[in-house]
Amino acid sequence: MNPNCKTLHLFPLTVFTTLIWSVSAAWGGLSLTNIPPVGSDPSNEGRAITPDGKYVGGLSGTANGFFYDVANDYLAVPLAGGYASIITGIGYRTDTNQTPPVLQIVLDGANSGWHGQYMTADGGLTWGAKRRDVNTYAWTDYPPPPANSLVGSVSGDVYYTIFRDSARNNLYTCRGSNYWDASIAAQVQIIGKGLASDRGEVWGVAASGRIVGYRQVTGNPRKNYVMDYPNSSGTAWFFNGLNGTTDGQAFCISLDGNAIFGHSPITVGGVAMYGYKAVVTSAMNSLQSVNPLPEFSDTGGSTSRAIPYGCTADGRYAVGMNYRGQEKAVLWDTGSADPALWTIVDLTDLAVANGVPDIFTRLGRAYSVGTNEVGDPVITGVGTEGSVSRAFLMTVPKWIAAIGFPGHRTVNYGATVTFSVVTNGADALSYQWYKNGQPLSGATSTSISFANVSCAGGEAGSYQVVVSNVPISGVVTSGVANLTVLDPFITAQPASRTNLEGTVATFSVTADGTPTVLYQWQRGGFNLSDGDSGWGSVIAGANTPTLTISNVNQNDAMSGDYTVVVTTTAGGCSVTSRAAKLTVVGLPILSSVVADGIGNYTLNITGPYGQTYKILYSTDLSLPLSSWIPLFTNTFTGGFDVFTDPAPADPQRFYILASPYVLTSP
Repeated sequence: MNPNCKTLHLFPLTVFTTLIWSVSAAWGGLSLTNIPPVGSDPSNEGRAITPDGKYVGGLSGTANGFFYDVANDYLAVPLAGGYASIITGIGYRTDTNQTPPVLQIVLDGANSGWHGQYMTADGGLTWGAKRRDVNTYAWTDYPPPPANSLVGSVSGDVYYTIFRDSARNNLYTCRGSNYWDASIAAQVQIIGKGLASDRGEVWGVAASGRIVGYRQVTGNPRKNYVMDYPNSSGTAWFFNGLNGTTDGQAFCISLDGNAIFGHSPITVGGVAMYGYKAVVTSAMNSLQSVNPLPEFSDTGGSTSRAIPYGCTADGRYAVGMNYRGQEKAVLWDTGSADPALWTIVDLTDLAVANGVPDIFTRLGRAYSVGTNEVGDPVITGVGTEGSVSRAFLMTVPKWIAAIGFPGHRTVNYGATVTFSVVTNGADALSYQWYKNGQPLSGATSTSISFANVSCAGGEAGSYQVVVSNVPISGVVTSGVANLTVLDPFITAQPASRTNLEGTVATFSVTADGTPTVLYQWQRGGFNLSDGDSGWGSVIAGANTPTLTISNVNQNDAMSGDYTVVVTTTAGGCSVTSRAAKLTVVGLPILSSVVADGIGNYTLNITGPYGQTYKILYSTDLSLPLSSWIPLFTNTFTGGFDVFTDPAPADPQRFYILASPYVLTSP
């Protein structure tokens, strides 16, 4: 099935001329700069970059797709009506129908709510045909993927993705050829038409038309998915991820279609998604290898630990996000034949450590990467300037990209810690380690180690390594790797609790440290001491792992939360526990028994909301409580309750309000 992409809405481009100040390190081309937003837009994102790093496409504000010429420092966006609401694909194609053949720039994205493409007509920056695709497949609500949605080939064809329809069970790719102007319709190929419960999305496309993404039967995990084009219906196949099953999804693909990056779990049934690189061949079902992408020692806190959004044409470099307590933009170098020598670089740490952070407080996601004329990765994505999202352009010299710097470490006392530099480069490198800004004597190799770390040993601190590249007389400083030594450390935190007034409240902590630890319980930040509190309760264990408060009352609850400060006996380091809250509720009270004069007795009861109580009676006060007879059980819903004992035949009755009381923690 090959419906046509309709050709509509020709429009010119507006050119914004803006000087971009770029800070470039003297030691070999490391640079970071921001791409300005369009007009009054407060924010923007870089989404796609050409394979040579010369042109960038992206999103400015909420509905302006932009084109950025790196060398000439200007922005271009279509005029009026939001016709380019986002650009997510950018690349070259050769128009072989002109004489001589002309290299053209093509952009792919969303066009006034529809899928749209934009192209130069003459190989320069004079924009010719623009078009949007309008048909019955409801593409309006589903613009292209985050990046990598377009690729050109020397044959004159260009492939781009329409990644799903509104039901997500049909996936698409488009193929544009010939002059590709307003009078020539691009062909749309439906690929992988699935059942209603079989859904998926396309994330990347190769020059052959091979696409990658995922397929998913509703309720089941996503599956690593490949579709080979062209043919009448597309030929699909799946490949195994890191856990030996097809669970996962692919995000980007090299120009030749033989390197695929994505993420998948590492255990069967796992939900944490790790980055991978899969190597395939041009044949179907041809997985040769799949290996995990490196990550940092402090990666964690999210099920999406790593997402490789984009890769270079040759499949060596990938860029994306590694979650380190927050999203951090990263660059992976997978150029070595040995996956153990693959590297990961945190782009924020790299820029800050080398003094080129530009306006950015953090680079959050790297979406796309090319390589310049000397082979250095050129990256675009989105970072933050304070709380505002801003597009970035970063060049990382390939010798720096080949260095994997250590990440932050948090360990318990007594551990052995090693910080190491991994490199897959062949440059002549030298190393010098620093602690808290001071050089460490003799620390001139690729790693430093500490045994039996403790508070008293003082190993905690900030470590850096300066790497020198002798052939180019350059230097690069690593991002700071912080070593946190938990000495003392708490293994079981005190828990909040609810007590009835007059009972005993207990808070406990479990901790360890070098060689032993001391305890000081606090209430509202003030130290407690054993003895009478002054308002009727009694405190015990203020300097032990267990604090008890006897005869608790509302003052014990209203004076602040409870914490404990644990301190080592050697070194005097301390840690404060999480705060625990004490809630004290009053006892239920049988406030009165009222006779109505005709033999009925009404019992008025007050008590704390949500507490359960019992009314019992006896005709003889001397009988044990076990012999009293239950009359009524209820739970307070408003703090007040009434029970009527109708015309008891006994000559006398005694009533008692009894337990159990059901308490719940806040």
